[in-house]
Amino acid sequence: MSIDFLHRAIGIVSDSLAPIVLSAIFWALCAGFLRSRAFLWAGVSAGVSLASTLFAARLFRWINGLGVDSLNELHGFAWNEAFFYVQTLTEAFIPRTRTDFFVVLCSGLLGAASMLGVLLVQAHRSIQRWLVLALVFLLGGKGLEAGKLYHENSFQLTRIIENFSRPVRAKNQPHKELDVYVYIGESTTSDHMSVYGYWRDTTPRLRALAEARNLLRFRSVLSTHTQTGPSLLEALSVSSTSESDVDEPIYNRQRFSIVDLLNQAGITTHWVSNQGKTGTLNIASAVIAKNVAREYWAIESGVLSNLEGSVERQPDHEVFLSYLNQHSSTPEGSNVYFLHSYTGHGRYEFFTPPPFRKPVDDQLDGISDDALFGDLAGLKGERLRSDVETYDSAISYIDYSVSTLIEHLRASSKASVLIYFSDHGESVTSGLGHDASRFRGEMARIPFLMYFNDAAIEQQPSAFQALSLLATRDDLSTLDQFPATLLQLYGIATAPELAIRGIGHPTHRHAILIRDTVEGRQAVPVQPQVRPISATLVDSATAAFAHTRQSGRNGPRIGYHRANTIGKALRGGFSADFIEVDVVVEDEKVLVVHPPKPSTGLELAQLVRSVGRSMWIDAKNIDNAKACESLLRELQLLSFDRPGSLVEFPSSTDFGDPELTRCAEGFATIGIRTSYYIPTDLAMRCGEGSPSGTPECGELTNRIRTIAEERTVDGISFDKRAMAYVRSVPEVRSLEWSSWLYDASELSDPGASAFARILVASQDDPNDS
Repeated sequence: MSIDFLHRAIGIVSDSLAPIVLSAIFWALCAGFLRSRAFLWAGVSAGVSLASTLFAARLFRWINGLGVDSLNELHGFAWNEAFFYVQTLTEAFIPRTRTDFFVVLCSGLLGAASMLGVLLVQAHRSIQRWLVLALVFLLGGKGLEAGKLYHENSFQLTRIIENFSRPVRAKNQPHKELDVYVYIGESTTSDHMSVYGYWRDTTPRLRALAEARNLLRFRSVLSTHTQTGPSLLEALSVSSTSESDVDEPIYNRQRFSIVDLLNQAGITTHWVSNQGKTGTLNIASAVIAKNVAREYWAIESGVLSNLEGSVERQPDHEVFLSYLNQHSSTPEGSNVYFLHSYTGHGRYEFFTPPPFRKPVDDQLDGISDDALFGDLAGLKGERLRSDVETYDSAISYIDYSVSTLIEHLRASSKASVLIYFSDHGESVTSGLGHDASRFRGEMARIPFLMYFNDAAIEQQPSAFQALSLLATRDDLSTLDQFPATLLQLYGIATAPELAIRGIGHPTHRHAILIRDTVEGRQAVPVQPQVRPISATLVDSATAAFAHTRQSGRNGPRIGYHRANTIGKALRGGFSADFIEVDVVVEDEKVLVVHPPKPSTGLELAQLVRSVGRSMWIDAKNIDNAKACESLLRELQLLSFDRPGSLVEFPSSTDFGDPELTRCAEGFATIGIRTSYYIPTDLAMRCGEGSPSGTPECGELTNRIRTIAEERTVDGISFDKRAMAYVRSVPEVRSLEWSSWLYDASELSDPGASAFARILVASQDDPNDS
């Protein structure tokens, strides 16, 4: 029997099932020892049973996460670290998640049943022997599994270290004295930051700073991965050859740590981390920071490995300021401080300081779970609401922490720059966190801010001006462009020359999230593929985001279809040029709903306040003057001033009614375009023959011709399947065209240039309704 086969057989017993079985075996052994009056062994078995019930699940996960970097800590064993480890045991292994408590419950029930069974049934010594054999099999199997994982992790880390030790050297080493503070966030998406347009004021301090010239805000930056390790390995290194291997996973690529490059240039490097030092989750720190000049780790113990995330820690800003107050007062020389924070990581409230754990406002009150999260509400609405509240509270603390560091720079007479970005984003309204296998665009959409104090602006006016201009553009950049920006500040060139330009310039990449899986290589395309990757993971929102951020793009504005929940509207608003919503006027209320779907109670006013984007309003029943006037009045009350917005009249609208016509013309007074919806089924039938060959087709064609001649509305809107009919009516060429049901892959179709607006199909949105 091969080791691999045995490992696969053992692997059937999952990390959640193993502790349940383990507990049951020990309780059964306890019962057997009681019958034999071996009370000492019975007590030992009972104690081990209780411990395995409570702690085994997390212990097994910890063992599986051990890497060579974890066990290397044993070479420098220190008693103070051992003491710290003992102190953190309760934090590290005590059950916390619902899965943990489910395991504890099942372990207790099965353990009690097995103990009762042995007590009630005449026990033979052979039963005990079988139990011991099962115990040896289980523990031996877990040991074998941990050993295999340790071997794989060791091999991977060795390969990464080798790949990240390639010969690159710094040129143009003389540079102006400058301190740069690189604040690295954790699981922070720009989608939940008001400084980037989020509806709740989660970042009031940064938003105020953004009004001044010193703070530069880059709006369209994506991380290259949704996990900390691979993302930071790429963000904090440069290629040692060229970028010809950019479509390879980062683990396979030959790179050079930015820390080593800065060291060569005579710049003092500092690594100040509120994250862990060891374990597979911290592999980027182990590789990138291994040659840093000065380092400080708030979580010192190497024994905890991946479970350091269970340990309570100091607030990020306290860790950073404590270090900086001791080491950043040197008037001469240049320094780069890498400040690695932890707030933003789930559980969100657990790593947010208590003063910031309250809700940022009461705007979620009165909005149903269905209106917030769509079809997900029935499955996990309460949990999602809690996640949004606690995550937004965490963002409000991040706003405070980053602003506190900016104040530290503002007070300095030395030229100083703070650069803030996150390792990756988070998908909060979907409850998916940053699971790469179920990718959503917000898992990669990250903030990227740069703050220059006055001394830095005075020292580097041309660099500041160039970066200020780039920040006003909306070209898609990726986080692996950060090193070029950092080196630009110091005027450092590399040999060989960097093949990429800094943040704000269009990305050189074809895809992000490149990884090898059991199903083959997968990736998320971010621009038209030059070299296709065998399998892709892409959602409609990311496709819209990538398309709308193409440098120098022409063509129609891109919208996000049927954004009828706040969760979906937010995702679409951060991804596309505009969102499309369906409304029904009911007793002078304007409700967001697509009949025959039941109403969630969401009103258009609530959606408008939560999403600051232009809208295509598909008004289902404004075919009469009263309903039309209700919608117009609602938009006027909302001061709806969003250029490029559209109100679509239903196909049943008869513009022969003068009151309805006056109402339709009223939308132009508040800057809103209008269109007439061509019914899809009828247009498809008419497109198969003569446009006026049947009474129905003739009536439709005459109505469209009248609209075109009298310009009652600005355009027509139709399903792309009706294109044959539309092209058969010459008069429509004078009208504005809007269409929908375009797949993301068709956005670059040359035929799309005929339209003013196109909607991307978005049925894959997790908050669909």
